[in-house]
Amino acid sequence: MDFLEGSEAAFGRLYQRYYKELYRYGKTLEVDEELVKDAIQDLFINLHQYRSGLKPVTSVKFYLMGSLRHKLQSYFRQSKRNEETWHGLLHLNASTELSAEDRLVDAERHGTLHHKLSEAVDKLPSRQREVIRMKFYEGQPPQYIEQTMNIRYQTVANLSSRALKRLNTELSSYL
Repeated sequence: MDFLEGSEAAFGRLYQRYYKELYRYGKTLEVDEELVKDAIQDLFINLHQYRSGLKPVTSVKFYLMGSLRHKLQSYFRQSKRNEETWHGLLHLNASTELSAEDRLVDAERHGTLHHKLSEAVDKLPSRQREVIRMKFYEGQPPQYIEQTMNIRYQTVANLSSRALKRLNTELSSYL
């Protein structure tokens, strides 16, 4: 109750008490450990930001676990949307009929966008960059990436998701 009234000490205790338990729970959902950590951090940030609108619950533990599960599901939905957007961007199709001027403008825009995309990909951390290059530039399936990089399938998905988020942020002004 103190937490809902704005007590920072109560917030700290809530975090200390449930972090490890939420982490263990997140790992049971077969999610990459970094994604679980990120989701827990985001969960507590949201709790802190929106605590004035929260209602008391009968079980804090189950409320937090349900919120974590919901946050992880949200990450996966967002990851899927980002992946579809970037997949389309990286495989632009020029089959539409355009005037010569429109084709020239489109080619220039495509060249600029392609250049900016290459720069943004180069700025990614090495593992994220490697996943993006194999997946989108080489067209490799996740199973191939998993075997080549010697990582789990879920890690491939998580690295791809994080990379696409970064690219989306980096290139948002060009899209």
